[in-house]
Amino acid sequence: MAGLAAGGAAVVVPPAPARIEVWTENPLTGNFNPGTTSGQKIFLEKTKGLDADKRLALTNSNSAKIMAILKVNEQIMGGLVTGIPTIYAGGTGGALMNLIS
Repeated sequence: MAGLAAGGAAVVVPPAPARIEVWTENPLTGNFNPGTTSGQKIFLEKTKGLDADKRLALTNSNSAKIMAILKVNEQIMGGLVTGIPTIYAGGTGGALMNLIS
């Protein structure tokens, strides 16, 4: 982009630098690239879920067990259970709700 400086001289403004995305092979730090062999293994491991015999059905009889699990893991889960937005304005969440309380 060019603009005019004092005296009519053209000033060239460089474009903003492109954001560099850094991929990692360590599943505990940063983003990983699911397009690589090791990244695909990490993705499948993170998204496989619990074994069928360890899953709880979402029923009233299991509500006490589910709440106990959420309370024990509150620090690990963080905003997933303590910062649930109830109002959205312009794509941004607001009025956060704590699922546990």
